[in-house]
Amino acid sequence: MEDYRAKPEVKARMKACLAAPEYKAQRKAYRARPEVKAREKARKKAYEAKPENKAQMKERDWRRRGIVGMTAEHYDRLLANQNGVCAICGKPQNGRHLAVDHDHETGIVRGLLCVHCNRVGLSWIERVGLVRVVEYLGRLTA
Repeated sequence: MEDYRAKPEVKARMKACLAAPEYKAQRKAYRARPEVKAREKARKKAYEAKPENKAQMKERDWRRRGIVGMTAEHYDRLLANQNGVCAICGKPQNGRHLAVDHDHETGIVRGLLCVHCNRVGLSWIERVGLVRVVEYLGRLTA
């Protein structure tokens, strides 16, 4: 027996129905209910607690940000090569993941940076020194 939902005209009607403003309002109201929020939060927490899902979620985040070919294994390898410290200032991670520094045009990974080095500002450059930033970028082009 053929599934009626597989027919193109039924799919089109279903898609139009799901996009209707009144249906969206109903869905939003349902998801706003406290018991639904609690159930979704518990489900998400259980999913995130599994080690295999953590790496998968991180890789999905990297793909979303346009970082080409980044995997959890690649991250661990980079971290080991940098001795667990930031590539510019040399500070350890302090319980946080180091940010993946990448070229936004090509998506190629340059290295791992701490939060401060990843968000360069003038006051930060004065503290760390422009020379270290130039050295870091110079190592990549050489």
